[in-house]
Amino acid sequence: KDIPVFSPAFATLDEGADLCSLLKAPTSLSRARVQEAVKRNARKTDWWELTTLLLDEAQAGCGLWLIASLFNHSCLNNVVLSHGYSGRPGAVGDRGQAPDLVVVRAALAMSAGEELLLNYVYPFEPVAERRPRLKTVYGFDCNCDRCRVESLHSARGLEFADRLDDALRHFSEARRERNVAKLSKVVDSLKAIVAQVEEIAAILEENPRETLPANAADLWRGSFVWGVQGLAMAADVAGRRAEALAAYSRCVHLIQQVAPSTFYEFKYRMMMLQSLTTEAAVPTLPDPGSDIKTALRAAEDAFQRCFASDSRLFVQRNSQRLQDAQKALLSIGRRQKSAE
Repeated sequence: KDIPVFSPAFATLDEGADLCSLLKAPTSLSRARVQEAVKRNARKTDWWELTTLLLDEAQAGCGLWLIASLFNHSCLNNVVLSHGYSGRPGAVGDRGQAPDLVVVRAALAMSAGEELLLNYVYPFEPVAERRPRLKTVYGFDCNCDRCRVESLHSARGLEFADRLDDALRHFSEARRERNVAKLSKVVDSLKAIVAQVEEIAAILEENPRETLPANAADLWRGSFVWGVQGLAMAADVAGRRAEALAAYSRCVHLIQQVAPSTFYEFKYRMMMLQSLTTEAAVPTLPDPGSDIKTALRAAEDAFQRCFASDSRLFVQRNSQRLQDAQKALLSIGRRQKSAE
């Protein structure tokens, strides 16, 4: 059955129709055409469970807003999107129903007049898979900085992604079995793959091109930040905490290169904080209290940029991890006092 829409101009919305024309007399389009328009123009936000820091696809939000549909794509976004509630009586978002607002915020500092760009796809998909997906779903060839950098070594990038996936499957198995020897072997395997990723980054640094951005090497590294996260987690479970802490620190740096102000940045900062809190129990860090406080402030800042919220919500949503950090700070204080 046909679905009523604003006007025939809706049929060419993705081709740049005049928005004012959409408010004219209703007409109808086929269901397939409407579904195609929604697929191309709807905006989705991920839902993250803050207790586990895991993605929950069942809770993801999605909606169709005419103005928001006009944001162009870049695999290196400079804005982030979330949903909200207007609070208007009778609005779709009223009284706990679906949110009726889409909120777009700057992900990083920008110049006046700079185009605002969203990332339409999963940010860590290899360019060899990401570009065809964008072409199939949205009908364009992406030529952003990330795509241009990664496409120079797309075959190796796909190889690295497959090998990282395989190593992370072995990590899951070893963790279930609680096999320390297997876990340590996985850590070494992940380190070897990350080292090969770094070899190509070094080539990009040693042979800069005028056609590539100055941070080309970090854009390349950042595409595999999820593998570095896996390395950090595996090292942590294997008891190789110094390596875990170094890997978490690397994650924090790289995520700012490829997905700033997203939940991924907040997630990695909280994982970094948790690693520091655990490491503080063993007096090996030169100034653990200062490190924890710095990580706390950085995590709060990332949370506020991601959710546009205040400190109270940060404390409310992350109470257990913050309590652990507070206990670690108190323990460090007592240790320092007894050493005086």
